[in-house]
Amino acid sequence: MRVFESTACWVLTCNLTVHVSRLSCWLQGRLYRPILGQPPPLPEPLIAVSSTVNLGQIEQGKSYAALFELKNQSQDVLRISQVRASCSCTSHHLTNAEIQPGASTSLTLTYSSRGSRGNVSTQAEVFYFEKNTQQFGSMDCFVSGHVKPNIKVSTESIEFQAGVSSSHPLELSAEVIPYFAIQDAACANEAFSVVVLEATTQRARLLVSFDSTKWPLEVTESELTVKVDDPVVPLIRIPILVESAAEAKEPKI
Repeated sequence: MRVFESTACWVLTCNLTVHVSRLSCWLQGRLYRPILGQPPPLPEPLIAVSSTVNLGQIEQGKSYAALFELKNQSQDVLRISQVRASCSCTSHHLTNAEIQPGASTSLTLTYSSRGSRGNVSTQAEVFYFEKNTQQFGSMDCFVSGHVKPNIKVSTESIEFQAGVSSSHPLELSAEVIPYFAIQDAACANEAFSVVVLEATTQRARLLVSFDSTKWPLEVTESELTVKVDDPVVPLIRIPILVESAAEAKEPKI
């Protein structure tokens, strides 16, 4: 009797172990098959070894070159069909339009700072296709920098509030060039007037006044233009913003 009981327990244990093992294998298959069954993602056909170039501090009225290495990661020959810059301030030069598998080509983006000031950025989108499969794609290259202006302006914009007549001081100072002179200053809208309070060869103080009774309510901005004797940037344009009473009550985030 004891031998029978022992044999029965052994058979039951074996059957239970088999069922548990089968259940475990089934669960593992259900859980991991979707992951194991997916092929690894293919690399992008065309990449920039470094997609962003920071030019650092640059000057107005000059051109700066940023060099990018474009690498073909596919098994097909890639043909670059177009390079499209985000603005007219950026031009490009491509060493080779056709790239063999595993090979690279050089793309030079030349940024012209012109009259820009402060932080600037531009980019170019590179369009390409695989010669055998005719699959199309694109990738981006980015250029950034900080333009140090020839003449520094004390504020990036002049702000007033609609319905409130007031004045706003403004100061210009020589930054890169050793000296300058103001030749003229004018506002684009009759609601504003500007006078030069003081002017030396290195510094000038202006006062911009706002007459709210002459301001059309549907307009939100204007511009102050200061003409100087700088041959590189002869016109300094400063935005004038007029905030409505409702906007002025909204909390600033």
